Amino acid sequence: EIALVESTRLLFGLLRQQIYKLEKLAQANSCDFGQAASIHHEAEDIRQQCTEFLRYVKVFIFRYLEPHKAVDDKPLHPYEEHEAHLPSLLVEELYALTLYIGHLCELPSNILGSFTMQNQGKVFPPSWHLLHLHLDIHWSVLEILHILGE
Repeated sequence: EIALVESTRLLFGLLRQQIYKLEKLAQANSCDFGQAASIHHEAEDIRQQCTEFLRYVKVFIFRYLEPHKAVDDKPLHPYEEHEAHLPSLLVEELYALTLYIGHLCELPSNILGSFTMQNQGKVFPPSWHLLHLHLDIHWSVLEILHILGE
């Protein structure tokens, strides 16, 4: 429950590593049909891990983050001090994440082509998962910022 407070930068760094891994899978664009299913599952797992992390951030903020209290003269516990800085740290990390993934229109054409992809028996290429991860991230960032603004 406290990992987000104590390791915010590390967790967002791991998220960016997973996105990078999915980008590399999408760039490989292997035509080996024997590996298509395993590559699909690897890409799907990466996307799922990333979206679960962003869901964890939303749930953590909603359940555990208390509204900012007035500053007293009494010293804060180190955890409470970290927690008090969490909203601004999250905004920084979300901004860095949006800079990292960029705008949807900046995606390569082979990734954007996934918008028009027909259902191929539920085995999608990594480019499809990367495109949908970008959509998931943009939507989650909006949700998290909304929750923080309440």
